[in-house]
Amino acid sequence: MDGLPKDTPLDRRMPQLTSYFLQQGQVAMNDPNAEVIINIKPETLARHKYTMNVLNALTKANKKLEEMQQGKPKNDMFLLTQIMFH
Repeated sequence: MDGLPKDTPLDRRMPQLTSYFLQQGQVAMNDPNAEVIINIKPETLARHKYTMNVLNALTKANKKLEEMQQGKPKNDMFLLTQIMFH
């Protein structure tokens, strides 16, 4: 993804991808003009479980972002919600 190291598809936890999503969320938290759009384009023969692993990594990153923003008004919270499937 974006030329960065990738997790192996066999690792359900996808720590590198989760970390990447978290970093993108933190950038957007610090820059009100930032826009993060997650584009997911599985290969034709990709197994459904691998796509679910990506979505699970996104969910983990969002939970961490939510924890980091506790005590702030909900309208100031930034979560990675702009997801596009191709």
